[in-house]
Amino acid sequence: MLLCATALPAQSATIATPATFTPDLYAIELPCDDVAASLPFWRDALHWQLERELLPAFAVLRHGELRLLLHHTRQPRATGNSPWLSINMRVGDFAATIAAVEKTGGTVDDPMPKPFALGQAVAVSDPAGNAVHLLQVETRPLAADAPPQVFNIGWHTRDLAATETFWTGLGLQVFAREFLPGTLPMQRHGAAALVFHHGDGLAAVDSKARRPTVWLQVQELEPAAAALRSRSGKVLDAHPIAGPLGRHVRLRDPDGLTVGIVERGPARLWYERLWHLTGTWQAESTKGWGNQIRYYPMAQGSVLVEDDPQGDRANSMMSCIAMDGNRLLLTHWCHAGNAPRLCADVANATADSITFVFLDGGNLASRDVGHMDEVTFTLQGTDRFATTWKWYQNGKSQTFETIKHVRVPAGPGGAR
Repeated sequence: MLLCATALPAQSATIATPATFTPDLYAIELPCDDVAASLPFWRDALHWQLERELLPAFAVLRHGELRLLLHHTRQPRATGNSPWLSINMRVGDFAATIAAVEKTGGTVDDPMPKPFALGQAVAVSDPAGNAVHLLQVETRPLAADAPPQVFNIGWHTRDLAATETFWTGLGLQVFAREFLPGTLPMQRHGAAALVFHHGDGLAAVDSKARRPTVWLQVQELEPAAAALRSRSGKVLDAHPIAGPLGRHVRLRDPDGLTVGIVERGPARLWYERLWHLTGTWQAESTKGWGNQIRYYPMAQGSVLVEDDPQGDRANSMMSCIAMDGNRLLLTHWCHAGNAPRLCADVANATADSITFVFLDGGNLASRDVGHMDEVTFTLQGTDRFATTWKWYQNGKSQTFETIKHVRVPAGPGGAR
């Protein structure tokens, strides 16, 4: 039986400062056999908005402030009596939502709503077997035609006391201790509220089985990781590692489920903004040339490539934009025969413009060797942007060209 604490009003998001760590829930990661097969369930049936994807590896969706990472894995599913996580969503019309769930490959345990303390619930799962509860809350009903809304995140645990100790050790605070027997709602920090439930007869998660992850965001990873090690000593990763949401370290809760701490600083946010340049663009330069340029992600989404053919293979060029720790770098392979490396000046970025400035480079005996020394990206909505390049040689910098880009519409099947 589902026991759900009421969703709490959102508090202002608390991002970790260099000296402290405060939990700020950012995303839920769910493992999938086939990410593409699960996408329609979340996007079409439950109205999550697709932010970016790199199939078959992953997709990131958004519902309000909460992100959902669907991540491909070949690991076996955990057994039915293991600790588990559920995304709980309010709906206005059970029948319509259940029909949409079934149409998009989801599974409905029993279409008849079951009573719980706050109203009625129907248990469903996505095509990968991840749990979702559809709720109708008596005190906060939705209109029949309203889209589903995230209510909270349920965490079903073997030992409620151990779970409480773990999470309060991270800084989460208990909202109420006597709300319902076997249920511990926590105060909301970030995108959603967490509610812990005691599950009878649950066994530890198999170390080889797939696990969901709760992601907490910080602006600076190293101070947060140091604070966590001093508090709990449970950090799994000796060094930060990269992933679809950013640079991170992970912990294990007492049941073996995963908690990730992910760095969401300004450089990472700009990388994801530039990610949306993915596609084909008609480029026109103030130098008088024009051709089509393609942007595409690769290497599990860790790099965004600009492929500029320049009309012939001999003069074609390429730029790669990627995170390096907490820096955002652009490396430009130029037909000048060198490869300057530029670093994003995030401190002076505006709402729609960011400049990459010279850091170092390959095939450059000194900075005075002629090279592309600076580039500014100016975003103009979703279908237009411009780049302005500067050339540096013998101690002098000058504007080289401005290139205006217009998106080429997707062809049949979404291909560009």
